[in-house]
This record gives sequence, C-alpha cells and structure tokens, in this order.
Amino acid sequence: MKVYSNFLRKIQGELIFLAIMILMFFETLNSFLTNVYALNFAIMGIGPYTLLVVFFLSPPILLIFRKKFPTIGLYITAGLLIIARILMVIITNTTALTIITGFGVSAFSIFLPAYLVRTDQDQSKPLYITITQAFVIAICSWIALKAIGSSFDFSTYGLGRIISGVLVLVAILTLPIIQFQKEPEEVTQDAGLPETEKTRFGKVFLLSLGIYGIIAILWFALAYPSAFSRWSASSYLIVTIITIISFVSFFSLLTIFPNIFKKLRIWMIVVLNVVLLTSLVLVAALPGAQFNVVQQVFTYITAVLSPVALLDFMLLTKEINKAKPTVKQLGGSFGISSLLFMIVSFLMAISFNYEFVPLAFLFRDKVYIIILLTSIFVFIAVVFIKGVKGFTVESFKEIPKKLPKGNKIVSFVFIGIIIMCSVIGLSINTITPDTPSSPTTLRVMTYNVHQGEDELGQFNFERILATIRRTNPDIIAFQESEMARICFSNSDLVRYLATKLDMYYYYGPKTLAGTYGVSTLSKYPIISSETYFMPSADSQRVILKSEIRIGVETITFYNTHFGLSSTERINHAIFTRDLTLGSTRAFCLGDFNTIPTDSPYPFITTNFDDGWLAINPTGFNGTGYDGGTTPESGRRIDYILFTSDFTINSIEVLTWAIESDHYPVLAVFTYP
Repeated sequence: MKVYSNFLRKIQGELIFLAIMILMFFETLNSFLTNVYALNFAIMGIGPYTLLVVFFLSPPILLIFRKKFPTIGLYITAGLLIIARILMVIITNTTALTIITGFGVSAFSIFLPAYLVRTDQDQSKPLYITITQAFVIAICSWIALKAIGSSFDFSTYGLGRIISGVLVLVAILTLPIIQFQKEPEEVTQDAGLPETEKTRFGKVFLLSLGIYGIIAILWFALAYPSAFSRWSASSYLIVTIITIISFVSFFSLLTIFPNIFKKLRIWMIVVLNVVLLTSLVLVAALPGAQFNVVQQVFTYITAVLSPVALLDFMLLTKEINKAKPTVKQLGGSFGISSLLFMIVSFLMAISFNYEFVPLAFLFRDKVYIIILLTSIFVFIAVVFIKGVKGFTVESFKEIPKKLPKGNKIVSFVFIGIIIMCSVIGLSINTITPDTPSSPTTLRVMTYNVHQGEDELGQFNFERILATIRRTNPDIIAFQESEMARICFSNSDLVRYLATKLDMYYYYGPKTLAGTYGVSTLSKYPIISSETYFMPSADSQRVILKSEIRIGVETITFYNTHFGLSSTERINHAIFTRDLTLGSTRAFCLGDFNTIPTDSPYPFITTNFDDGWLAINPTGFNGTGYDGGTTPESGRRIDYILFTSDFTINSIEVLTWAIESDHYPVLAVFTYP
C-alpha cells in the first residue's frame, strides 16, 4: 500500500482525482437539471418532478456528524458521483436518469465542503492551489469535449463513451488518494478562545456562498462558450479561443510562478471582480439589436477576464481551509448556500418559459437580474472576506515560491492534451457548405424539433440529423431550436446540425431574448437575415426573414412559431400578413399552432398558398390522410406556404420521423 501511495503522490494523484471529480460534477449537474426540466416540460408546467431539486440540498447532511466528517464519507460520496457518471451514459429512462444524476450532484455537494477543510500534507503544494488547478483542468476539459462534440459533450454518446470509461477507470484508480491524505483535525470552537481566534458562522457562510456563486457563473456562462456566445450572437470560435487562452494563461502563471500571486492585495481582486461582474451583467442586460456591437465587445472582455472567477475560488478555498470550520458550520453554511444556488439555477432554467411557470413573467427580458444576483454572491464574499480594513492585506501571503516539479510536469501534460483536443474539435467542426450549382428542384422543410428532445425527454439530435440526411432538404425552418441554455445542457442543436450538414445557418434571436427560438439552415448562402419580434403577452414569439441566394436569384424565406392562445395567434397572423405583404418568390414556413378552420388561417394565407392544399385540394391525400403534423392530437398546424410564382411538385408529412412532438413537413418545388 505504501508503494502505491508513493506512486499516486509522484504522479500527482490528488490533482488528477480532483480534476475528474469536478468534471464529473459539471456533467452530472448539466444532465440533472436538463432532465428535471424535460420531465416538467413534458407536462407543460410545474409538476411533482420539480421536487427532485431537493438533491441540490444535501450539505445539511453534514449536520448529523458531531465532530468531523469521516474519511469513509468521502469515499462514499466520491463513489456515488462515479457511479452516477457511469450510469449517465447507460440509462435512457428520463426519470431514472434524473434520480441517478441527482444523487451524483448531491454527493459532490457533500464531498466538496468536507474535502476543502482537509489538512495540507505537503506545504509546497497547498490544497487550495491543487483544487484550483483541478478546476482549470476540469473546465478546459469540458470545453474541449464540447468542442469535439460540436457543443454536445462528446464523452456521453457514440464512440466518445470510451472517454467516459477512461475517466471512470482513472477516478477509481486514484480514489485511494483520499486515504493517503491527512484527515481534517477535530475543531470544537472552544468557547474560551478569544473572539478573533474563533471561526464565525457568518464568515463560513459568506465563503460557501461565494464558492456556489462561482460555480453558478461558470455553469451559466464562463465555462460554456457555446452557450455564452449565443447571449450576444458573438463568434463561438472567438469566444472559445479567448476563454481557453485566458484559462491556460492563468493556469500557467499559477503553476510556474505561484509567487506572483503573493503581490495581489484584496483590493486588487475586488477591482478585478468589479470589472468582470460588471462586464458579465452588461452582456446579459443589453440583448437589444441596437446594442449588438457593445454587447459583443463585453462578451469578449468577459471571456478575457473569466479566470478572475478561478482566482476568487482559490482565495475562498484558501480562507475556508485556513478557518477550519466545524462540520456543523459547514453543513449549515453550505446548506443555506445550496438553497440559494438552487433558486438562481431554477430561475435561470425557467426565465423564458412565461406561459407554463407561475411568476416566471417577472423575469421576462430580465435575465440580467439573475446574473446580477449570482454575481452579488461572489462579490460580497470577496469584499467581506477580510473586512474593509483588510483591503490592503496580501491575498496569498503564504503561497509557495514554486510548486514541485512533478506537479508542473503532470499539469502541463494535461493542459497540452486539452489544447490539442480543443484545436482538433474546433478544426473538424468548421462549416464548409457545398452549394449546388444548377438546381432543378428546391426541397424545403419545416420542423419543430421540441428543443432537441423526444416526447420522453431524451436528447435526439442524432436521430434528427439522420432524418434530415435521409430527406436531403435544401432549406430548413426549425422551431423550438434554442437549446443553448442550462436547461438543455448548454448544447447548441443548431450549430451541431449546421456543422454536420455543412449548411449555412441563421440562429435567430439571442437566447437572452427569452423566445421559443426559430432558426434557418440552407445549402445556399444566406445573404441577410432579420429577426422581427411579434406582439406577445406570453412567451416572446418571432418571425425570421432571410434572403437566400440561389444562383443569380435571391429568394425570401420566412420562418415563424406562433403563440398558443387564440388572441396571440391572431395578432401574430396579422403581423405576418403585414410583414409579408407584396412578397414574390417567397416562402413562409413554421409552426403556426393553427388549423385551417381557425380564425388566424385566412391571415397567413393572404399572401401565400398552402402547400398541402395545393397538392391535396380536398384536404386529404390519396390514402385519406389529412396532413396532421402532431402525433398526439393529429392536428395540421405546421405549414409550408409559398407565393404563386413557385410551382409545387409534392408535399409529405414525415410520419415515420418520431424524434419530436411534431412531424417534419417536406415539400419539393420546381426550380427555377
């Protein structure tokens, strides 16, 4: 055992183990919230499955321990997280997957505070440095896996599951490092000690609140360039490159020149936080088209400053390790903080779902309030960590001048692999459309993809891709395609499909706009696109207008998704009629939530012909099918409309495509 202990220390087993634990935590956290949302989204509201968020509230379990959290507890919680990560790529039932990943999130929420108070065994490599290094490695690994998977976690599907197997194996092999480290000393907080030598609950609470705030900011934005770039319609490639360079630069300074951090005073870190958090809040607060350039500038500034969050993490973990709080203080403080973390996470997940969640309308177009609240968690922890009088105190007075050689070697091996994987991922997922030269037909499709989930709440992006490849449309109108949010694992279905299909695309409104997103993909160049916000009292609805060049001609392509209430749909239909008035060589596709006998229908067909009726004048095809596009209700609410200067050859509702709660509709037109 001693030989293996020495081996683990030599290969920096603690660093490797913690990096994998943190990576697994973010993966299970992503999956957990996504599945909780999916279970409730399936019933269009807040249901009993919402109670599963109780998994966030596990830290109070620490309160049942009188003196310290036992080492066996660390083994159990780490083991539960590893088991959850194993089952996460095997289980397909949404309810079971939610419970399993919930246990993983719950286990880590106990593991983290308990581990943070362990005694440093090697003063040349303090725990707060090791765990900060581990955080950087985990986040950069996560960004790399998402880059390879074109915004989806490559390690959770297909051949990428081999990576999951490797991570699990390495985690198990390094798990004994828990036993080889010193256990936390018993802390009783003797009432006879001077007040200055006691660790007050308030301080522990602020430290825990700041740590949860950092995790939230990383999860909501900084660690997910694929989602964060959608806040401002910025370049995903640029945001990703800047973020990786920033994190790697911070990591390199910490690993090679740790002594440089000794020069940092508390006030300097406070100033850095003011700049970072202000920049982040401004990105969230300026979603309007008139602020595009300003918003994008602040997006890139935020990406540059993203390591400040990890600097905060290093500072807060150092202080909590130094304070040596009692296990009951840990349970109470992290318990309250986990509740606040759960609240802001829940608000972030439902902030655009005004129609189905009570009081969610309060956050309509106000996501910045949630980001501001989360930022305050971090800011107050950093500001009051030493008190106002301690602003001139050195932040890392006892930081070592250099780290062990082994730590440097292992650290940069990991970072090198991560950089290589990121470069490969960004390179293989570039979009290089092959535009048809002399088309004789034009194949157009409308497809409500239900946020990339089937009716069981399971991700179906590979099946959606297979359907599109099988039918080979030239232009596609997607509805409910805005997946770049935490409730959808921060994955970007539109980018994924555009990359795999090598098609031009327009994503549509920014995710901060709080819309049921619509997007357009095309084999032909999209010359220009505009998003028009329709009058909406419930969830915000839009219509896209894209100018698409086919040879020497430019056609107009509209794409929309109407609201649910009759009043909303009439308003949207009138808006669409007025916007498209006088259109020629144009299409209007989408989910109109309207059947032909509804009052909005005459408005949407004022300027267009109905593709289904053009081929089937009676409303029924040769087999007696009425063109219903929703499997559950059988209603025909998805349309392909076209101006009379196009000739339609065929139209089909693809009833064999069951990846969504809508069937895709495909029509073929003579061209030119």
